[in-house]
Amino acid sequence: MVWAYSDATQRSDQPAFLWAIVAFLAQLLGLVLYFIIGRNR
Repeated sequence: MVWAYSDATQRSDQPAFLWAIVAFLAQLLGLVLYFIIGRNR
């Protein structure tokens, strides 16, 4: 959860706290979703 938040603050256009919540609630699925749609390339 902490890693998803810190990475999302640097690499995502969406709010980082939402990705942290998704990573906390869905754990593995949340991280996969973040890698697929959350990160800017």
